[in-house]
Amino acid sequence: MSHVDNKRIAKNTAFLYVRMLLSSAISLYTSRVVLDTLGVRDFGIYNLVGGIVTILAFLNGTMSMATMRFLNYEMGLDNPDRLKGTFGTSLSIHALIAVIIVIAAETVGLWYVNNELVIEPQRLVAANWVYQFSILTTVVTVMQIPFTAAIMAHEKMNVYAYISLCYNFLKLIIALLLVWIPSFDNLIVYGFLFMLISSIIGLSYLWYSVAKFRECRGRPRFDRGQAKKMLKYSGWDVFGNLAYTSRVQGANIILNNFGGTVLNAAAAITTQVVGTLQYFAQSVISAFRPQVVQLYARKEYDDMLRLLYNAGKFASLLMALAVVPVFVEMPSLLSIWLKDVPDWTVTFCRLCLLTAIGELLKMSVDMGIHATGRIFRLSFITGAMLILELPAMYFLLKYYQWPPVVYAIHLGWIFVIVFAETLILKHQLSEFSIMRFWRTSAIKPALVLAAVLIGCMRLEPYVGQSFGAFVVIGVVSTVVILSVSYVLCLDASTRRTIRDKISAKIHR
Repeated sequence: MSHVDNKRIAKNTAFLYVRMLLSSAISLYTSRVVLDTLGVRDFGIYNLVGGIVTILAFLNGTMSMATMRFLNYEMGLDNPDRLKGTFGTSLSIHALIAVIIVIAAETVGLWYVNNELVIEPQRLVAANWVYQFSILTTVVTVMQIPFTAAIMAHEKMNVYAYISLCYNFLKLIIALLLVWIPSFDNLIVYGFLFMLISSIIGLSYLWYSVAKFRECRGRPRFDRGQAKKMLKYSGWDVFGNLAYTSRVQGANIILNNFGGTVLNAAAAITTQVVGTLQYFAQSVISAFRPQVVQLYARKEYDDMLRLLYNAGKFASLLMALAVVPVFVEMPSLLSIWLKDVPDWTVTFCRLCLLTAIGELLKMSVDMGIHATGRIFRLSFITGAMLILELPAMYFLLKYYQWPPVVYAIHLGWIFVIVFAETLILKHQLSEFSIMRFWRTSAIKPALVLAAVLIGCMRLEPYVGQSFGAFVVIGVVSTVVILSVSYVLCLDASTRRTIRDKISAKIHR
C-alpha cells in the first residue's frame, strides 16, 4: 500500500508558496531601500565581505543536508530513541563547526578581506565591522540548523513559513530605520541590526522545536555511532559543498577583480531577483523532500521515484510561470524597483533566470542521491565540474571583457552537470529511469517555457515596457503555460483528479 501523503505535500507546498509570495514582495522592496540608503558601492561591499564568511562556512552546508537527511530517515523507520540521538549528535557537531568557522574567519578570512579584496581605503574600516557582524550572524545560522531541520523533518511547513515571514518583516524594519534615523555610518549599523534579527529568528526556531518535539528536549544525547555515520556522510559532501560555494563566491571575486564593487552590486541584485523567484519553485522540492527520504528508508522505491519525477516537473513549471513575464519585462521592472540600476544587471538577471531551471533539476536529482546516503560520486564528480567553471570564467572574461560571460558559462554547464548526476543516481538506484526523468521533468517543461517565452518576446514590442505590460504578459503567459502543461505535462490520472476536484467545487 502506498504511503505517499499527497494531501500533506499539497498543503505544505501551499504554505511555502504563500510564504514565498509575501517574502518576495517584502524582500524586493527591502533590497531597494537598502540599495538606495547604502549606495551602490557600500551595497557591493556588504555582499562581497559577507561572501567571504560564506566560503569559510561551507562545512555548515554539508552538515545541514546531513541533519535533514538523517532525521527524515529515522522518522521513516519510526525509531524515537535513535531520532533523539541523531538530533543531539547534530547539535554537538554544529557547535564544533561554529568554532571552526570563527577561527578560520578571524585568521585567513580577515587577512583576505584586508589584503586582497578591491575596497576603497576610506571604506575599509566599515568593511571590517561588517565582516565581524557577518561572522556572528553565520555562527547563529549554524547553530539554528538542527532546529530548522527538525521542523522540516516533521513537515511543519506552516511554522517555517510564519517564522520566515517574521524574518523578512524584521529586515524591512531595519532597512526603514536606516532611512528614518540618521546614523554615523549606515553600512556598519545595517550589519549590526542584521546580526540582531538573525539572533532573534534563531531563538524562535529553538523555542518552537524544544516546545513541540521530544527529540529536541532535555540534555542533548550524543550518539557516537550516529556521529560516525553523519560525519562520514558529510565528509563525502565536503568537497561538493566547498566547490559549489567557491563557484558562487568565486564568480563574485572574479567580477570584483575586473569591475570592482559596482559589478558586485549588479551581481548582488541579480542574486536577489533570481533567488526570490527560484524560491517559489524550491518550495515544491522542499515539500517533497521529507517523504522522498522516508519512502527510501522503507524501500518503497516506486513511490519515491514518482515523487522525485513530479518534484522536478512541478518545480520547473512553477518556475516557468515566473520566468516568462520577468524575463521579458526585466528592464522596466528594474527601473521601477531601483532608482539606480547598475550596468549589466538586466543581462545578468536574464541569464540567471534561465540557469535557475537547470538548478532546480539538479536539486531534484540531488534529493534522490542524498536519500540513498551514498554521496561520494555526487560530491567529487559534481564538485570537480563546478570548480572547472572558475578558470573558464576568468580567462573568457579577461579575453572578451564582457562581464555576462561569467553567467553564460554556468547556464550551459549546469545542464551537463544534471546529466552527470542522473547517471550517478541510476548507478545507485537501478529503479531510477534517466529517460523518464528527462522526458517528464526537463524536456516537456522546457518546450513549454521556450514556446511561451518566444511568443511573449514577440508580443513585447506591441505592449511596451511598463508595469502594465508586465501584468498583461504575466496573465497571457500564465494562461498559456497552465493550458499547455495540462495537456502536455500531466498524466491521465492527474488530469482526471484535477477535473474531479474542479467538478466537486462547482457542485458544492
